[in-house]
Amino acid sequence: MEMRQFKAIAIITKGKDFDTEQISGPCGSCRQMLYELFQISGQKLDVIMSTTRKDKIIVATIEDLLPLAFGPRDVGVDIERFRS
Repeated sequence: MEMRQFKAIAIITKGKDFDTEQISGPCGSCRQMLYELFQISGQKLDVIMSTTRKDKIIVATIEDLLPLAFGPRDVGVDIERFRS
């Protein structure tokens, strides 16, 4: 199994025929998946969120976006098997 080491992900949403004025963050399911990837990789994961015009940009860690999270390490899963 090959594990990719992600350092950041960018999220920008756009309406069908309009630019966004507000920043969109990842949904709850995506935040959980990103947190699990963060635990397995052992690397900090930045989440970059922006409007389509890039006039508003927020950079947060996945821990900021999912406080009190749990992942495979927290439930006793041996994450080393995912790192090979």
